[in-house]
Amino acid sequence: MNLPPDILKELTAHALEDYPSECCGFILQSQPGSLRALRMKNTQDEYHRRFPDEFTRTSRTAYWMDPAELLQLHKTLRQQQERILAIYHSHPEGSAEFSEEDCRQALWDGEPVFPDVVYLVMSVTKKIISGSVLYRWNTNQKAFLPCADL
Repeated sequence: MNLPPDILKELTAHALEDYPSECCGFILQSQPGSLRALRMKNTQDEYHRRFPDEFTRTSRTAYWMDPAELLQLHKTLRQQQERILAIYHSHPEGSAEFSEEDCRQALWDGEPVFPDVVYLVMSVTKKIISGSVLYRWNTNQKAFLPCADL
């Protein structure tokens, strides 16, 4: 998947603005070649404060998309006839690997929640994007595997 420069610029800006917290969002497609980035609010710290036993991590090492924003996204997808092409997030001071936690969040009962969606993980080191990797679900290996470096 080739991302246009304006989308990459938007994702980079989001990751750097949210640093040292993880950023998160979607890349949406309305028709072939028509992409847009949609930033989502990382509510991990709010949930960590309210439910520390269930949300043990902070936004420095995890993200939790705002449920109200997710509901609005699904309404928007129907209204504007868009689809989710990719889910993106950053790893501040971490690698661009699809972590065990990323995998846990992306699966339901051992299968991907969004089977046709790619995941973009951006590594942010000292406020610089140091790597970006796309991951796709491999049905044979039952794992998210790298499919491209950006």
